Parts: sequence; C-alpha cells; structure tokens
Amino acid sequence: MKKMLFIMAALSIIAGTAIADQSNLAGGVLIAHAPAGLEYTSDATDWCGIYAADPLTDSNDQINAIYADVAAARVWYVVAAFESDKIWCGSQFGLGDFDPVGGFYIGGYGPCLDGNLEIPGAGWPGPNAGTAVVATHTEWVGNYLPVYWFGGYCYGTSLLQLTEDPSQDPGFIGFGNCEAPSQVWTAAGGAMGIFTDGIAVHPETQPDPQACCDELGGCVLLIPADCEAGGGIVYPELTCDPNPCPVLVRACCFEDGSCVIMMPEICEANGGMPYEEESCDPNPCPLPIRACCDAEGLCVLTEEAQCEGDWLADEYLCDPNPCPPPVATDDASWGSIKDLYR
Repeated sequence: MKKMLFIMAALSIIAGTAIADQSNLAGGVLIAHAPAGLEYTSDATDWCGIYAADPLTDSNDQINAIYADVAAARVWYVVAAFESDKIWCGSQFGLGDFDPVGGFYIGGYGPCLDGNLEIPGAGWPGPNAGTAVVATHTEWVGNYLPVYWFGGYCYGTSLLQLTEDPSQDPGFIGFGNCEAPSQVWTAAGGAMGIFTDGIAVHPETQPDPQACCDELGGCVLLIPADCEAGGGIVYPELTCDPNPCPVLVRACCFEDGSCVIMMPEICEANGGMPYEEESCDPNPCPLPIRACCDAEGLCVLTEEAQCEGDWLADEYLCDPNPCPPPVATDDASWGSIKDLYR
C-alpha cells in the first residue's frame, strides 16, 4: 500500500476539527532553514524546542546555506510556512540526491511534534529517500513551525533538496489537514546548501475568499478555485451577508402535472416547461387538459377531476371529435320491441 494511503487513514481517525480557512493549506512551502551559528552536538535532545527560542517568522529571513569550517557541526530545520496561521496534521517530503559522506553527514534527525507518528521510507534519511510525519494527538497550529530537524557535519559541497517522497508512486511533498477524511496539498520545497547557496521558497499568497453560490442559492465563502472545483459559481462579493446568490433552479412542469426542481435549460432538454416558482410545494404545475366525452358523445377539454364522463388521456383535441357516438336506448321491454317487428 502506498504510504500516502496509510497517512490518509491515520489522519482520518484524529480527533478535532479545523475551520475551513485554517485547514486550506494551499500555497504552503517547506523551507530549509539553518539558524545562524547553531552548532550540532549529540548531547542536546530537544532541538525542536531550541528552534522555538529563535523561530523564523518571515520567509525573507530564511537561511538556506551553511558556509563553515570543514567538519563543522550544524543544525538545520524543515520549516512549514504559509501566508497565515494554519492547522494541519500531516507533513511529507524527501531528500534528493546528495553525498552523505563527503558532503553533509547526518548525525541526528527527527520530527518536531509531541505525540507524532513517523513513517520513514527505506534508506531514510539518506539520499533519494523520504518520510512522513502524522500528528496523532496534537496537531500543528500556527505558522513557520518546524516539522523536522537535521544535525550533522559539513565535509564538502552538497545540496540537500527537499523534494517528493520517492517511496510512493507518484511521489509527494506537502501537507494533509486534520479533517476526516484528510485533504492533501502539494508544497514547494527549498534546499539546504553546504558550502554553496541553497534554494529559497516563499509561501504563495492566496486570493481572498469570495461568495460561492450553489444552484439553490446557498452561499459560502471560498477561494475561487475551490468554489469552481466544487461546481459552484464565484460572485465578486466578499461576504454572504446579505446573500448575493440567485436561485438557479426553478420549478419544471411536465405534461402529467408533475413538478421537479431543476435548472431551466435541463428542464427544457427533458421536455418540461420552466416556471418562475422556486419550489414545488405547493405544486405550481397545471394539471393536464385532455378530451372528456359525455354520454351524448360531446367533447370538452378539461382536467380529469372535472370530467363527468370518459376522460381520454391520449387525446389533446376535440376537433375532430374523438368521442364515440351515443348508443340508442329505450325504456320498453325486449318483448315489446320484438312486437314492433312482427
């Protein structure tokens, strides 16, 4: 089973919810950041806590290159960054091809979150390997938070690229939110340079949520791309109060007098007649008018309930008259009728 499927299953059982804006992780990135002068030592254990003492707060301040003496020990982080505070429960990424001996030797590493579940791929944390971290108890809440740390020794020029986790096909780099089932978003990944420049990445600014209207006139605030992806129609208003959405469906009447709510063009395509009413309760559709034959063979067009004779459901006109002629009758007995012909 692909790792992401496992992650999605794990995320789906996490307790807690997030509001729509904070759970939309579009535009997020994974920054490779090395705080200036932070030396690695195997004696320290809480490297994530050490990061919290001097956190990155602006993507323009990221440091993604380490120029140090040969064999110098340094610590760097994988930092999740968004345009605003978010809530998420899964992070996944890989490391591209690098020299783990003559470039940067990883002496220590680990995820940053209490009570998490790490799902490393084969060969992690070596070249062309990946890992995933799932929050099983406490989600990530905020921005510019570390999801992982690396400590090691700088021996030669190397570039450690944050890339897709190659343990699944296709590979994935990005985040999963805390909803059930979890939704995932891909992310751009930076790179840490050892004796060379790294690669900086910056969160993408997302458009303001706008009124997203459904065919029944319901309104929710969504980013336009999410609205259209869900089949909604984007309106320029930035609020749903007052509701700017028109009702796009109407009563559709059929020949038998039945009423169905649908879009007018679909109504006409199915042989119906669109009406202006937005509801089928009460039913605005006229009952069918058909030929009604009385005992004298006379024809009138009327509804079935008003017909005092035989209602011909398949006859729409009285011209020509579809009614059968009357049957002659007489009150005389059969015997007296026979006497007339003797």
